[in-house]
Amino acid sequence: MRLFYVEGGTTSSAISTAGGVPFTIEGPVITTEQAGIEPGGFTVVRHRGVYRAYFSNLERPGELTTRVMRTAISTDMRTWAMGPIITQRRGPLASGGSHPFAVIRRGTIALYYAGDRGSY
Repeated sequence: MRLFYVEGGTTSSAISTAGGVPFTIEGPVITTEQAGIEPGGFTVVRHRGVYRAYFSNLERPGELTTRVMRTAISTDMRTWAMGPIITQRRGPLASGGSHPFAVIRRGTIALYYAGDRGSY
């Protein structure tokens, strides 16, 4: 079982071979520098032989900022290559989005998220 968690501007991972306890810390997997945003928690699905992560920028109490979502891909869940930013200037994600949750549905990835509506 692999656990992803946010710590000091970085998404890190820990692994357990005993079904959840104890976890061994593996270290950073996605940094703010890599992502171009401070990553928050993310969701991972295995699709067509690779792992795909979807995540948004970390929310902080009292901070008003545009919500950005992006993707990353990996073959081992340790080394991630950044994919595109999926929030955009027009279309359904024009105002931003956060808290993505991905599931495989009929062979495609269905992405659920909290969408912003043009204001904070």
